[in-house]
Amino acid sequence: MDFTQAAEVFDSFVGVASPAAALEIRAHGKVLFRRAGGLTGIAEPGRDQYGEPVFDGPDLDRGTPVGERTSFDLASLTKPLSTALLVAMACDDGDLSLDDTLGTFDFLGVPPARAGVSIRDLLLHRSGLVAWLPFAQKLVPSHGIEVCGSETARAECVLMAMNSAPGGRAGRDVIYSDVGYVLLGIILEQLYGCTLPELFDERVASPLGLSGTRFMPAVPVRGSVDQGCRDIAATAYCPLRDRVMCGEVHDDNAWVLGGAAGHAGLFSNVVETATMVDMWIEAIEGRSELLSSKTARAFAFEDFGEPGVRRTPAFDRPAPSGSNAGDLCPESTVGHLGFTGTSFWFDRDSGVSIVLLTNRTNPFMTGRQAEIKMMRRAVYDASWKALS
Repeated sequence: MDFTQAAEVFDSFVGVASPAAALEIRAHGKVLFRRAGGLTGIAEPGRDQYGEPVFDGPDLDRGTPVGERTSFDLASLTKPLSTALLVAMACDDGDLSLDDTLGTFDFLGVPPARAGVSIRDLLLHRSGLVAWLPFAQKLVPSHGIEVCGSETARAECVLMAMNSAPGGRAGRDVIYSDVGYVLLGIILEQLYGCTLPELFDERVASPLGLSGTRFMPAVPVRGSVDQGCRDIAATAYCPLRDRVMCGEVHDDNAWVLGGAAGHAGLFSNVVETATMVDMWIEAIEGRSELLSSKTARAFAFEDFGEPGVRRTPAFDRPAPSGSNAGDLCPESTVGHLGFTGTSFWFDRDSGVSIVLLTNRTNPFMTGRQAEIKMMRRAVYDASWKALS
């Protein structure tokens, strides 16, 4: 296999679509190609005479060189690599069923109209819940920034979710919902009596030997903080926190929940992200000690929805045309995208996987949404071509 073109395409977008990027291609756990490039991005803005952030100028630090162990905010890759995986393990153990409904979890205070929504519905984004709710934007002004990570924040988020207007018809309409995954995370914590970081470390990170994959704790203050994050790709400037996020989750709702939530919060490097993707492939093929093949296949192969919004309980499916997975992706491809610029796709049939991590939201590259889609499509197509 010749990955020369993939390398050239990758290199051409680094510093154009994203300050930092890392790529890894595997087949059945064997690393076929790995590449990293760029700088970790602006982590500390300049300030004008009024104290407002400034993101240009020759004196701004653009970060350090990116390597294979540079950590990225995985954003929504948290959904398949942590939350859906932990739900699958709970199903394997008999602690949960995909048919369990919200009405069986008394601690949620579920109204009658939502009592019949199932775990499967939440995973498939057909719960009827809206895509997003302004948890942080409501809680911080009303309770102060110290609400971040508190039990009050958790209780208020659940209450807002339960009382929100419907976003669609439960069990039928696919509406990609962070809110549904927030609830899944809280259900897991209540079920096992521990936090998501503790559960992930015990059941996923430790067994897989992942030393660089973790949820990062939120910092409930405004202004600059020293996170010691020179080896972490910085994401965006947050007005609510008045700083560039580096070493803390980009997503405000995950942040107000303490830095770890069902929909976002996980950090990892390209090597260990590929290892987590491989774990799903191993489970599908019956080679994993963490998850049975029967459960893994149910989570990876149960397609639902019309083309363009089709997904499985754990993964997204590429759109029929214009997909971020490229035009050359195999028919049996599944994967996921993350808002910060992260993504992975793998072929359920052949066991090949591709992970592409970026920090396209950093102020150094802000607003380049067209470029990141171009990068994803071009890098994935060059990679699929080399694999074929």
